[in-house]
Amino acid sequence: MTIKRRKKSAYVKAGMALAATTLIPDSAAARRLVTMPAVSLGRLQTAQIHLGTPPEPIAEGEPPEPVRPACEATLSFIGADGRPFVDRTGRRVERVVSVAPGETKSLSLPSSVVFGDGAALRALFRATVRLGEPPEPVAPDPCAAAQVSVEIYDNLTGRTTISIGTPPEPVKPQQREQ
Repeated sequence: MTIKRRKKSAYVKAGMALAATTLIPDSAAARRLVTMPAVSLGRLQTAQIHLGTPPEPIAEGEPPEPVRPACEATLSFIGADGRPFVDRTGRRVERVVSVAPGETKSLSLPSSVVFGDGAALRALFRATVRLGEPPEPVAPDPCAAAQVSVEIYDNLTGRTTISIGTPPEPVKPQQREQ
């Protein structure tokens, strides 16, 4: 009985150590990753992820404020298994973008990349955006007002079949420790 209890205790401790080191994400890094809900892509469809930032506000009769820096981010797609999609050459389907105020940048995922030569008719995927870090810890975050959306459109008609938009939570700049 003592041997079984020790084994069980060792397994529990090992599991707790594993959870503490790999399963619990760093909260600051987790806030910088926007993962859209899983949606299904069919053959002859293309998915697109869009990242946009609002334009600089300009008050009437006043000179424009200095332009805030661009939002740096990496757009990508992951399958239902959590692995990133790769194209026929083996490169990850991702794009590093710099989105200036008022701009939108996109990344496409054609169904030919998702299905290849397989026989499946539909496949689940998620779009992800990893937002870059602010230029300085006390500077305003250029990605704070960024908005992410995903759309799926039919390749033959160009008609959008689904569009989902979720703005990320605003990230407050961290104060420097003194």
